[in-house]
Amino acid sequence: QTYGIDSIISNRFFGAENTNVLDISGSGTFIANNYISLGGALASTGLYVRNNTSDVKIVNNSIENIGTSASSYALRLEGGATNITVKNNIFSAKNVGVPVQVPSALTNLDWDYNCYYTSGNIIGSYNGTNYSSVSALGAAMGSDANSLNVNPFFVSDTNLMVSQRQLNGAGIYVPGVNVDIDNEVRNASAPDIGAQEFDIDFGLLELLQPTLSCLHT
Repeated sequence: QTYGIDSIISNRFFGAENTNVLDISGSGTFIANNYISLGGALASTGLYVRNNTSDVKIVNNSIENIGTSASSYALRLEGGATNITVKNNIFSAKNVGVPVQVPSALTNLDWDYNCYYTSGNIIGSYNGTNYSSVSALGAAMGSDANSLNVNPFFVSDTNLMVSQRQLNGAGIYVPGVNVDIDNEVRNASAPDIGAQEFDIDFGLLELLQPTLSCLHT
């Protein structure tokens, strides 16, 4: 458990099982551009924010929990947390876990432009109620008007590079996050969701030139 850490930026956390990878308490921590992958058969959380934490910014992280427990969370925020910013993150719990778990109400949220994914039925749990859609979760929290429920299509469980075109340019600029996990400059007007900026090859959609006339006789 960490207390009062100033920042956690551009790290790669892989291989943890049945534990909390980042366990945050105190105030003022800036958490950005991290890859977090974990799993196991017991309860586990990628990013755990403790009770009465304040002024924490969680921005442009890619978190995948492949645990098989119903208590496998990408993000968990305990009640009493205030002034929390949660933007441009990927919260994935693809083996029936829950992307986001918030057991009691939060105040003063700035929470939007995130991606949620699970193979189960619960996108998020907030204040004692489970929600199966981003729109329902957002209505309850007052958040996520621009968030998505899509599979990020990570390259693998240990390579969280994204190949989901809907996340390309779907974020919003957050001051202080000018580069990604690889120190590549982010698009300031339309940054990608997740820890890494990426390009999508849309392939050949239509051949306009040259033209070829084929005459039959």
